[in-house]
Amino acid sequence: MLNLLLALGILPALLLLRRFYYSYIMPNFIERPVGGIPRPPLVADWIPFIGNGLRMTQGDGFWRDVIRQYGPVVRVRAMGEVRTFVTTPGQLISYVYKNSRNFSFLHFRRTLHSTIFGLQMSHAQSDAMTDKLFPQHHREMQPGSIADLIRKYADHLEDGMKRKVEQIGEEGIVIDLVEDMFDILYEASAKAFFSPSFPHASFKPTFMAFDEAFPLLYLAGLPKIARRSAEKIREDALRMIEEWWVDISFEDRKEIAPAMLGMVEVAEGEGWSLRDVASFFLQEIWALEANAPYAGIWTILELLRNPGILARVRTEITNVISTLSPPTLSTLLHRPQPGLPGLLPITNAVFQETLRFHVDTLSLRVVQEDCVVPPSLIPAGIGKETGLRLYRGDQVICATRVPMVDEEEWGPDAGKWDPERFMKGGAQGRAMHPFGGGVSMCEGRHFASAEILTFIAAFTYLFDADVLSDTIKPNPQRIGLGIQQPMGSAKEGESGSNPAIETVHGMGVWRMSVTQ
Repeated sequence: MLNLLLALGILPALLLLRRFYYSYIMPNFIERPVGGIPRPPLVADWIPFIGNGLRMTQGDGFWRDVIRQYGPVVRVRAMGEVRTFVTTPGQLISYVYKNSRNFSFLHFRRTLHSTIFGLQMSHAQSDAMTDKLFPQHHREMQPGSIADLIRKYADHLEDGMKRKVEQIGEEGIVIDLVEDMFDILYEASAKAFFSPSFPHASFKPTFMAFDEAFPLLYLAGLPKIARRSAEKIREDALRMIEEWWVDISFEDRKEIAPAMLGMVEVAEGEGWSLRDVASFFLQEIWALEANAPYAGIWTILELLRNPGILARVRTEITNVISTLSPPTLSTLLHRPQPGLPGLLPITNAVFQETLRFHVDTLSLRVVQEDCVVPPSLIPAGIGKETGLRLYRGDQVICATRVPMVDEEEWGPDAGKWDPERFMKGGAQGRAMHPFGGGVSMCEGRHFASAEILTFIAAFTYLFDADVLSDTIKPNPQRIGLGIQQPMGSAKEGESGSNPAIETVHGMGVWRMSVTQ
């Protein structure tokens, strides 16, 4: 007992010494500025290994405090790794994106294929990835190449909506709105990309488990024992994909999205294993289902929370449909993607505001050669007068959410979802990188935009929903992975006075009805 008390007494002293070392000794004596140019300041922390990992889950508040104390370019220790974060609106993030030769994304892109999705590392680092697979996927996801893919998605979305109308009937039903919307989007996009033969329903629980485990696979600095459960889930997902793929028919194989089939053909041409082929499917499934559906869901939720703008969106969609030939929702859903924003400017404006307010993306780069970030790009804090020195091998992350909710950039209401923001011209010239930027800009953004706009149009035209319980908020544990994912639960206290929600326990419980 005495030894335990002594240990507990010594621990605070050790933590204080550690804090003093990193806050004073290291920057002033070990990392002294070279040529008068310092490194980005290291944000102080208390807990070894974890560092600021827990504080980062505070979201926007964490970054506001850091920028106020240290400036917009900082080093942050979290979960065993120290990385440099760039948070400044405007020129500095663009400087990193445009200087792709010295701020390389390729290292991360190769490595993540292996550490997260299970591709053999030697294959992830091979020339076939950069010479064949990456360029092919990029070409096949451009606007001119995805018209047929969008048509297939619209077909499956329409089928899903019809089934939902039949399920609701005249009386309406009580649902977990987030789960129901996700299921519609998940099924339609999975069938469009991977053919109707893909076992989307039986695969969904495994996919959801993999998505939940994704942050553990993403944190390469974690001890292997901490990653073991996540790797087990990944193996389950790969096994299910393999079992489907080995039995796929020639006709169904032809229905696979060209961007996906092209990756498979590169892998097969290189003689890579079935497990490697499955890893490409897993990567594409995650890219398809872990972000875009939630952008559609957040937009619908925000519209339902703002009945006035919901009515305007519904009127816009109804009026546009009346001008089409034939004047049906199906005609609108099958319109070419580039024309949708022009046809539906109000709908697109609320979608853009959702991207601004509900995106949390971290764009990763590795410095290739020692360099100095010019002082002209650093508006405040350490480095404003001298610039900041970066060294080869430094990991640099563009925290793109920070400028998108910055009050100096977007005004005092930057921390709120404002449906009018993109209608009033207030967004023109503002810093906005919802899909990342530079060479790492999301290649699926064109399909995702069409997917989300058509879903918003279909849902608002066909359905209405009255809130019974709404505790939905962003999940702070998912940092930097794209669209914020919703979390929450039904308010149990309302069950007694509102019997309708007793049988539905989800993030938000709504009574859904048919409008058309």
